[in-house]
Amino acid sequence: MKSDDEAIWRAYIKTVSPLKKKSLPKVRSVRRFFLFTPFLPPRLDLHGLTLQQAYEAFIDFFDLHVKEKTRKIVVVTGKGPNGKGSLKKEFPLWLEKKEIRDKISHTEIPPEHKGGAGAVIIYLKRNT
Repeated sequence: MKSDDEAIWRAYIKTVSPLKKKSLPKVRSVRRFFLFTPFLPPRLDLHGLTLQQAYEAFIDFFDLHVKEKTRKIVVVTGKGPNGKGSLKKEFPLWLEKKEIRDKISHTEIPPEHKGGAGAVIIYLKRNT
């Protein structure tokens, strides 16, 4: 380092003060932390897939979570152009198939800020 640079560096160091340590909030217990942490259900996004690819992906995803006894899953179909996408129209028909319908408790459309009409929340039955 050149002597000029060193002088500038030393002058700069004198103007800088060390950062203050911030104390972190204490967590009372791990259990309390997990009680208030929002749980995100497994999610399958079908955007960009053909109907056949989307159906196969959905069946694999659905079967996996039925075996794992997951209670709630989210499937994102998207809305399509002008809200008339082919996946959006076909997906309810997939849910009506007997082998799928028998394992579903109920379904719902999430609020707009969580996907709205472009997604479906599926609640699986406990004893399937």
